[in-house]
Amino acid sequence: VHAGDMLRFIWYDLTRHTTVENEPQPVQTDQAVYHAWMYAFLGSTPIGGPIIGWVSQLLGPRAGLWVGGVATLAVTGAAIARIRWRREVRAPALASPTHA
Repeated sequence: VHAGDMLRFIWYDLTRHTTVENEPQPVQTDQAVYHAWMYAFLGSTPIGGPIIGWVSQLLGPRAGLWVGGVATLAVTGAAIARIRWRREVRAPALASPTHA
């Protein structure tokens, strides 16, 4: 890892924190953003790191990268499907005239 890459990551992380903290948002949105970032950066590493290491040791580094890439695409697809599903469920409730 190059020093420039680390500095870019630190800059990105600080910018993200500043943006999330300074933007006026509802408390639930703010907490959801923090939980999503915490899970993405901290929650997946203790589980995924050893699994990818084990796969890489058994099948080689390319296999580890493939497993990580496929897992990332699967989780991204599931997240997109969940977001679309939630929008479809909420849309009729928001469109009804009795719901103010």
